[in-house]
Amino acid sequence: MLDGAFELASLPGLAFAFALVVARVGSTVMLLPVLGEAEVPMTVRAGFTLALTLLLLPPLLPLLPRRRRTPGSSPARSARRC
Repeated sequence: MLDGAFELASLPGLAFAFALVVARVGSTVMLLPVLGEAEVPMTVRAGFTLALTLLLLPPLLPLLPRRRRTPGSSPARSARRC
């Protein structure tokens, strides 16, 4: 039960890291010579961005900044609610 609570508590941090990597990879994909063209469908670009993000996220995770906690959210407080 404690493992599930730990995974749930780390979800906002993972979402923050995912958003950072998606923004960087997405902007890079839009600037690539072949994939940035108007003839390439948006779904292809989005799929390539998602695949590349999922490939790059695990090795980059330790290097990314941590999400700052807001004053009202503490892991101890959310663990007590369960």
